[in-house]
Amino acid sequence: MSSENRVKTTVFAGKYSNTILELGKRIENRNIFYLGEEITGDNPFKEHIVLSENNWENTINDFFLKNKRVDLLVLDPGVIQYNFQSVILEQINQIKWNELVERPIMETYRYIKYFSKNMSRFRYGRIVILLSAIDALLEKGSFIASTLNYALKALISTAARELARYNILINGIVCGFISYKNIYYDKELLSHIPINRGGTPEELLGIINFLEARDSGFITGQVISMDGGMSC
Repeated sequence: MSSENRVKTTVFAGKYSNTILELGKRIENRNIFYLGEEITGDNPFKEHIVLSENNWENTINDFFLKNKRVDLLVLDPGVIQYNFQSVILEQINQIKWNELVERPIMETYRYIKYFSKNMSRFRYGRIVILLSAIDALLEKGSFIASTLNYALKALISTAARELARYNILINGIVCGFISYKNIYYDKELLSHIPINRGGTPEELLGIINFLEARDSGFITGQVISMDGGMSC
């Protein structure tokens, strides 16, 4: 099969969330996979693969043996969940720090490392990392989200410099409050959003498609905010 006729492959990975689910439902004409947690309920993916600490490396390697090439990796490190959770400094101990901060950063690094190795063989790849907008809203309670956001933005910038030589582009999207079926936001929350509504999965997918498109081939190491103006 020629490269022009090849069915492209998108992998969603990391934290399983409404965001990942709704994006997966809306992607057409390509193979889509999810790697990460156990899925209960709706599953729009061709295959979903559970990763655990004990089998992480072997499972990833087996995935690449079976699915030779990945074009796009969309990674949710888990920071979007803090759009709906408030964690203050006094609530953090060493165990929580390891679980909520160090683990997502390390997992993000591992996904980038293994997927970029696969992509570099074909001298093409796109990686999109989803971040949180909550630190633009809360004066306090955004300790974890802010720490993760800053660390992940630095990781995106550093990785972009190293991977550009292989035509692998990596960017981030700061996700504001996304409206899903049966999920609506109250007037108080909407008052903090200049556009006065939640975003849609279609709008988020549109940014992902743009970052994968040929016309964005000169964009890497950047973070795009899709938050309805919250961070203005």
